[in-house]
Amino acid sequence: MTEGLDQEELNKKLDLLKESHSILSSEEERRLYDWSLSRNENPDRYLWPFEVDITKTPTESPPQQEPEDVGPTRLVGYFMFGWIVLALIFSIVLNR
Repeated sequence: MTEGLDQEELNKKLDLLKESHSILSSEEERRLYDWSLSRNENPDRYLWPFEVDITKTPTESPPQQEPEDVGPTRLVGYFMFGWIVLALIFSIVLNR
């Protein structure tokens, strides 16, 4: 079980294991650890520490969107339609 290691190396490995367990058992420290890993992988892009936790999926539905205001769109459509009809009528009347 000791794999031929002396007591000092075993103590170092045990301390490393304890430190790893303490970091990974706390959610906030785990997020900061994940953040530091993502910073090392891509130093050109900045991420906030709590942005990197991609393991959580949203459990609630997104907020309801406001209904679209179709009044201005309808007004522009009617204006364009009127303009085309008026242009067609003038082209027929003026070409006689």
